[in-house]
This record gives sequence, structure tokens and C-alpha cells, in this order.
Amino acid sequence: MPDKTPTFEGLCEALQLRDPVGFLRDLQRILIRVYRGNVDRHDEDFGDDAITFGALIYRNSWAQLERYLPRYHADVRVDRPDRSLTIHTGGPELKVYKGGSGPTFEIEKYDPDTGSITKRRTVEKNENQLRLFLESDYMAGTVDAGLAAPVWFVVHYGNPQEGFVGMGIGAPRQSSVEDPQWLFTFHLPDLQGETGIVSVAGSPNTPSYDQVPEPAIRVDPISKDAE
Repeated sequence: MPDKTPTFEGLCEALQLRDPVGFLRDLQRILIRVYRGNVDRHDEDFGDDAITFGALIYRNSWAQLERYLPRYHADVRVDRPDRSLTIHTGGPELKVYKGGSGPTFEIEKYDPDTGSITKRRTVEKNENQLRLFLESDYMAGTVDAGLAAPVWFVVHYGNPQEGFVGMGIGAPRQSSVEDPQWLFTFHLPDLQGETGIVSVAGSPNTPSYDQVPEPAIRVDPISKDAE
């Protein structure tokens, strides 16, 4: 069976960015800080639980990614077509979702073919692209076919006690009895320190997220009329 796990170098190359490692590092750093901010303000005595925590992570992460990623990576664009956050790279579009809560959660457990119509439509884009590769048997199930998918999902996970636990990246496909729901998956390691996993050349002029003040996460009272 063909290997569907890309190398970190291959993943970065497919993003087609000037500084793909810096981009992934900043993406991870923003998510970590969003989790940290919500852990600090989580109050079970006030009625907070896993549902309120997940909702705040979802809303805050989209807002922070939208605000800061384009500021530090000029070749990245972030918008919300159909009210769904989309990160535009030189290669695939990235959609960001919260997965599970515990350290045993993995991106393969996330079902990409459920939820909103918008989410399912993005998965259909990959399925249409896959049909092009099916004409060539040697490409159909390979990493190259997955990396060429037009839409990737970034799935992060964590909880109110531990904060950010981890994240994975993958190219989703529609449900199938014969095939898994991912064209490829990659578990992103900790990029905040000296990982030593790879050196991928990037632009020395692109500032990193750790070179600017930590973004403030706005805290607003929840209206009693909010659903």
C-alpha cells in the first residue's frame, strides 16, 4: 500500500510560501496562545465547561489567525468566504478546525465529511482533484496526489486543563468504504523550540510571530440573549 505520510520538506514545498517553516511555526504559536488565554479565563464555578471552552477556541482562533498571519507573511491571505475561515497559501487553501480534547486524539479521528454544507463542499474539491490522479494508477494513492489537493484541513486539539495539546494537517476526502477519509495526514511537531527536524530555506525578510508583541485576546461578557 502506498505511503501516504509526506516528509516535512514535501509538506513545506507544497505550501509554496517564501517561509513555510515560519508560517507553520506562527500558525502553531497563535493557536497555542489562544488556548493559553482561554485556559486562564476558564472558570467552572462561573459555568464554563468543555462546550464554552471549545466555542471560544473556535471563535478566538479564527480572529487571531485572520488578524496576524497576513501581517507577518505577506504572501498569505486570510478571508471568510461563506463565513468559513480560509487561509490562502501559494498552494492549498487551509481550513482550520478544532478536533478533540485529549492527548490521545489524532487528526485521523476527525471526520472531515460531516458538519456544514460549506465544509462538505471543500472536501468535494479534493475528490474532484483526485479523479484526475485516478487516470494514472501509480499516482492515485501516493503522497503526491494528497499534497496536490486544493484544500487541506488544520485540526488542533486541547482542553481547559492542559491547553493546546497538538495539531495535525491533512487533505480530506469524502467517506468511502474502500478508502480512508484522508489523502494524507501529518502530525505537526512542536515548532516553538529547536526541533532539528529539517531546515527549509525561506525569506530572511519575513518577520516571525515571536518577534512582535503577544496579541491580546479580547474578552467580552456573554450576552444573556446569546445562544
